[in-house]
Amino acid sequence: MNQPQWQTIRDRKLADVASRIPTEWQIPPSGLPPASLPNVTSIPRTCGLLTPKELHITEAYTARSLLAALRQHDLTTVEVTTAFCKVIRILTTPIPFHLQS
Repeated sequence: MNQPQWQTIRDRKLADVASRIPTEWQIPPSGLPPASLPNVTSIPRTCGLLTPKELHITEAYTARSLLAALRQHDLTTVEVTTAFCKVIRILTTPIPFHLQS
């Protein structure tokens, strides 16, 4: 059975987006939460994508303290940008509910 045109276009676009994400930023299926998990705020800590330092960057700083750490060269802009990009990657990862048991 042929799928509707919109699904074909969607699938192609999703594959294109996925191909542009660095391999090391891919969340393995074991890092995805079960469909029954009502609160997904722990995923950045449990999925294995962020290093301990990246978790610290994204969880321990306010905007002001992050700017101060950058100004004092305690953190680099690359470290901060990478940490937050990984969090965005986690937030935009579709959860395959149909594959959950």
